[in-house]
Amino acid sequence: MGRTIVAFDGPRGVGKSSLLPQVISLLADRGQQYELFSNVESSSLNTLIRKLASSATPGLTLSLALSTARAELIESNMGNLLLDRFVLSGLVYQPISGVDQDFVYASNAPLLEGVTTVALEITAMELGKRRRSRGPMRSDFFKDRLDIETEISLFAERAEFLRSKGHVVITLDAGGTIEDTAMNAVNLITACGQCHE
Repeated sequence: MGRTIVAFDGPRGVGKSSLLPQVISLLADRGQQYELFSNVESSSLNTLIRKLASSATPGLTLSLALSTARAELIESNMGNLLLDRFVLSGLVYQPISGVDQDFVYASNAPLLEGVTTVALEITAMELGKRRRSRGPMRSDFFKDRLDIETEISLFAERAEFLRSKGHVVITLDAGGTIEDTAMNAVNLITACGQCHE
């Protein structure tokens, strides 16, 4: 059996940063070892990507840097991986910065082979509450153009787009407690062995 790669994605503030360490811990309790990575923070291109994302740099430059960071992550880590953001985010945010969705998909599609994308879903009311409780978030000039409802809607649309292209995308309700969502995520990951067979 090969390695398992599961990418968690969803709107800013949905709770990935709180959720995924708990998921890693629960998986370890079941004897399943995973490494947790972010496609930006875990890349040697982190500083460049953050600089590009915080400025009005042409979107194509940022899009290609992000694709490169994703490829670096997949190619340099051979174990089971849990990813905090991956291609689904790119399909939501990069077109806002002026990059054609088909280009974003084409430059990332090879990286989705064998990857299960978990699309975290949440209501606009709950997401707004979580964002307010977190305080200020890191600003990316293109993400700031989205209101909550539009961002949630775009994630749902792009998840369906990936499904239509034959990729494995599973939705997970993230509106409950982090503990309940983590347990549901672990059950989903444990069942993912058959997702790509």
